[in-house]
Amino acid sequence: MLRSHRTRIHLGRLRLRVPRPVAPRIQLEERFLDELDRQQVSLSVDLPVLGRIYEYEGTFAYRIKEDP
Repeated sequence: MLRSHRTRIHLGRLRLRVPRPVAPRIQLEERFLDELDRQQVSLSVDLPVLGRIYEYEGTFAYRIKEDP
């Protein structure tokens, strides 16, 4: 599982760190499901005051395709 620890806003060359009390918390989990032969991904974005503002979960299959 991947979790965000810091958030920064990039404005051109300027980099501003978002204070932890108001920074979004992002979690991403990705794994392979043998029984389905597919990848599964789960993502959530939470804001400290508002709670969960975005959530996604789904599966997909991919293949490596060579250029012609």
